[in-house]
Amino acid sequence: MLCSSKALASWGLCLLVTVLSAAMDVRTAHGQDREAPVKFKQFVVEDAALKQPAFTMLIPSEWKGEGAIFWRSNPYIPATGGFAATKPGTAEQILLYPHLPFVDGIRQSAAQTAAIAGPDAVRFAVSKFPEGGSYMGSEVRMIMTPAKYVEDIVVKRFRNDIANYKVLKVENMPGWAKSSALLADAVPGMPVKSAAARVRLEYLLNGRAVHEDFFVLLSSVEILQCHFWGAESASSVRAEVGQLDKLEPIHQTVVHSMKIDERWFSRFVQVSQMLQDTARQQQKQVMEVSRIVKETNDHVSKTITDTYWARQKSQDQMHLQFSNYIRGVNQYALPDGKSTVTLPSGYNHAWVNGAGEYVLSNSPSYNPSQHFSGTWTEVKAVR
Repeated sequence: MLCSSKALASWGLCLLVTVLSAAMDVRTAHGQDREAPVKFKQFVVEDAALKQPAFTMLIPSEWKGEGAIFWRSNPYIPATGGFAATKPGTAEQILLYPHLPFVDGIRQSAAQTAAIAGPDAVRFAVSKFPEGGSYMGSEVRMIMTPAKYVEDIVVKRFRNDIANYKVLKVENMPGWAKSSALLADAVPGMPVKSAAARVRLEYLLNGRAVHEDFFVLLSSVEILQCHFWGAESASSVRAEVGQLDKLEPIHQTVVHSMKIDERWFSRFVQVSQMLQDTARQQQKQVMEVSRIVKETNDHVSKTITDTYWARQKSQDQMHLQFSNYIRGVNQYALPDGKSTVTLPSGYNHAWVNGAGEYVLSNSPSYNPSQHFSGTWTEVKAVR
């Protein structure tokens, strides 16, 4: 094996939570109506294969959400997810893109490994892993900049609704890149690099001009001359020209509100471990992922629980660092005294009910119970 399975397992574990999450550039909204109350509801993304919740998001109550989980034969990141929230009757949309695992340098590593066998072996090794090919569930692809990733991967693979577009600007975000969860969890001997940017596109949607901001944080880890890389965070927000600023706090709230279900996370870990065992024992055998997924159970061991919360804490820290870097949201302490939630800034009052819905208002006399059912508890901003 060209790259160590043990090292790859460590790298995959670092991404168990980050593959489903994203962060974005958010500035204070301009011209947003801060007098009218804003309500958020909880949206649950189900895993169709396991028939159980995978994660939850907060979205504006009048918006529609949809999401899905995708299982695959990558032994280190066996699942990923996608999510979309759309305001009916408008161009407004927020998207989270699936994580795609890539590897760079595998051809050179293969050539060096085969070099001792002569030129024919080198040519064979290089041809075995062509650009676009596969190595251990990762696509062979040269490392890209965030801007190139948006154009060559996100738009081409996930956005067939974008036919012709113009890149209006590319804003590199080194401060956000430094908050990479992989950088925080770097292992000695496995160098990690990261880069982040906001890319704004302009195109026509149903004959009307729209702007869309894409936010991408790429990270890579070097393992025995191989560079395993991908988008640690990838999301976008769209609106008609001149209307994008007001959506930025909503965008950040939606993405930062993601909470992964612990039982689903347990199965993710089990599938990853089983696939790694299978890969070690039968490198050339095609793995039947659906069978392995079905054989997992809901048992949550202490090791998995500790790993889950450690990764969640790391992810929360990345979001918090980013929020401090680019304002637009506030952290609110929930009634349980342990958890917090990210909501748009600029409101003096916020309430939560037992269903995980939120209402924000600036009116000192506003009472959500007069407009919505359920029991509402006011929450305070974390100072």
